[in-house]
Amino acid sequence: MVQGSDFDLVVLGMGDWPASSTIQPKGLWPLKRYKAHVDKVIAALAAFVGRTRARVVWHTIPAFGIADFDAWRNNRRFELYNEYAVERARGAGLEVI
Repeated sequence: MVQGSDFDLVVLGMGDWPASSTIQPKGLWPLKRYKAHVDKVIAALAAFVGRTRARVVWHTIPAFGIADFDAWRNNRRFELYNEYAVERARGAGLEVI
C-alpha cells in the first residue's frame, strides 16, 4: 500500500488478476475472497485519504469487448466484483470511475 504523502491523486482498482485462471495458484478467487480483499484495500485507501487528503479514485474493471476471455475472467464475474467494490468505495467516500 502507498506509504508516502507526496501523492495528490491515486487511481486504483483490482479484479482481473483474482479472476485469472492462467495465474496459478494466485488466481481464481471466489467472490468471498475478493470481497474480503476489497474490504482491506478500501479501508487502507480511506486511511490514506485521511492522512494525506489525496484524491483517491476507484477504477472499475472494464468489460471485455469480446466473448468471455475464459471460464473465470468473464463479464458477469467482473460485474459481481465491480458491484461490490463500487458499493464499498462509495461508502468510504472515494470517487469511482
